[in-house]
Amino acid sequence: MAGLADIQRRLENLVAFGVITRVDHEGRRVRATISGRETGWLPYPAEIGANFIRWRPLRTGTQVVLACPSGNPANAVIVQVLYSDALPPPDTSDGLDVIQWNDGTTVSYDSLKQHLSLRTPGSVGVEAGGDVRASAGQSVDISAATTARIAAQTVEIVASGGGSGATSMTGSFSLNGDLAVTGVVTVNGSLHASGDILAGGANSNHHSHP
Repeated sequence: MAGLADIQRRLENLVAFGVITRVDHEGRRVRATISGRETGWLPYPAEIGANFIRWRPLRTGTQVVLACPSGNPANAVIVQVLYSDALPPPDTSDGLDVIQWNDGTTVSYDSLKQHLSLRTPGSVGVEAGGDVRASAGQSVDISAATTARIAAQTVEIVASGGGSGATSMTGSFSLNGDLAVTGVVTVNGSLHASGDILAGGANSNHHSHP
């Protein structure tokens, strides 16, 4: 009978539900409770592909599914992480995929609206050793509450449509440095200069009035 009871116990323990109670990030291991009993240190579940290795730190209070080889919880490994009332999903829409961090930062993609969104209360940085390119089938809007700055050896703005008004700028601007224009300059308003204004090699400030 003792042997039959041991076999039954091992079968019941092959797959178990547990809750993570302790986490050792540096050691890549956790402890969990199964039916009120805490396990020993268990290995972190890893995500490793042909071209990437992902680090996903776990947290206490997370409900997990454990597989126990030979029905022995001492050999348990985490095979799945589950939602719970304490740790619910950030959204339940069927067309939305979301990753959410503790500070509220979210990356989401709505496959029904075909819209990718990044929201964060912090900052966003992009660094590339090569080119950074962005293109849009329609418009591109850039707005900033304080300052929008472009720093480069050369800045080029191309309006592929061409023609008068193809490139428009609204607001007040300050330019430090030389400005060279190839084409016609039209000014609707006053033009002020603290230095000379030259036209055809002559100083227009010195022209005579009839």
